[in-house]
Amino acid sequence: MIEVKVIDKEVILALQAVERKTKDLRPVFAELGEILIESVKERFSKGRGPDGKAWAANKPSTIAQLLDKTKGNFRQKTVTDKAGNKHKIRTGKLTKKGQTRMDGKKPLIGESRSLSGGIHYKATAASLRIGSSRIYSRVQQFGAAQGAFGKTKRGAPIPWGPIPARPYLGFSAHDKWTIADIVRKHLDSE
Repeated sequence: MIEVKVIDKEVILALQAVERKTKDLRPVFAELGEILIESVKERFSKGRGPDGKAWAANKPSTIAQLLDKTKGNFRQKTVTDKAGNKHKIRTGKLTKKGQTRMDGKKPLIGESRSLSGGIHYKATAASLRIGSSRIYSRVQQFGAAQGAFGKTKRGAPIPWGPIPARPYLGFSAHDKWTIADIVRKHLDSE
């Protein structure tokens, strides 16, 4: 589990003021959870972390694996073997469809979209947690060095190459203003 603590003084003071009035921050945290999940999902569409920095692009090998999993991405030619049988083989050149897929491939968005689609929150009377239950979510957030998880049975490193950090959880400057506004709204309504 990844834990991010709010250290913004204004937000903490506002939350403490609401807590003194209600003793139950669940309604505030539930509203914040919904809004912050949308903020995280927007990061996936923009390919940027909470700090506004663009995520590292996918490596060509990652894109090649994606293209290998679906049909119609590579041009083919027909060849005849020694026995006179005709076979289609890939030329290595991309079709228009393959080029479009390659150009549109964004970091952290795989075929299933399970990371971006699996962001959830849990609001209690005293806390708000936002994250993903996907086993690889921590690696995507913080990155991993080549071999960080040991070796395969054949001795190859896991992962086989370094994975750059692509932080998707955390608070942007806009998120901090939104949090403060929601907390103030709850303070005024009490």
